[in-house]
Amino acid sequence: MRCVSGRDDTDLVWSKTLFGNRHMLRVADSIAAARGSEFTAPEVVGRTKLAGSTVHRLLEDLTTVGLVERLPRERRERTQRYSRRSHPFWDAASLLCKEAVGDAG
Repeated sequence: MRCVSGRDDTDLVWSKTLFGNRHMLRVADSIAAARGSEFTAPEVVGRTKLAGSTVHRLLEDLTTVGLVERLPRERRERTQRYSRRSHPFWDAASLLCKEAVGDAG
């Protein structure tokens, strides 16, 4: 994952310009970089250092457009699991993050 930057937040500017949201690029890069296709919101929160409410809102957006899907919960399972659907968007998000962070350096 490349979009978690320190002092320079060029990726936030790129994300806002491309998606109308400052954090979508970081969330998408985090999902793209996850091992396998399954992940949880707390895992994304941990990798991006964003607030849980922000991550949940963006996961809802990604679910709405079909890039992410909710997986059925097991009995007594509290954490919602998601699956990244195969789509060129994920490679594009990773490349955009690389460019944004590289542009800052």
